[in-house]
Amino acid sequence: MNTSVDTYLGHFNFLTFGISIIAAVLAIDMYALLRTGQFAQTWRILVVASVLFVLLQVLRMSDILLGLQIAHELSQVVRLIFAMALAYAFYQQRRLYT
Repeated sequence: MNTSVDTYLGHFNFLTFGISIIAAVLAIDMYALLRTGQFAQTWRILVVASVLFVLLQVLRMSDILLGLQIAHELSQVVRLIFAMALAYAFYQQRRLYT
């Protein structure tokens, strides 16, 4: 039973990896549309956050496929930076409307 759970989690990790790459490409495309103004600052941060999320998924995949302990440790740091970037983007967006 545990093997099937691991298989599902592996499939979910591959799916998350693919979707994160698509999200990063879409975020970069959206940034190209909004190059100026205060909205562009928020999009810059969101593009960085999207790239960080892709990096996080790459680290997780290398941890799963290659069993690299350093990848697991680095993913914790990238996860923190991703959360900080996302929170800052929301703060910037909120500041525009107050």
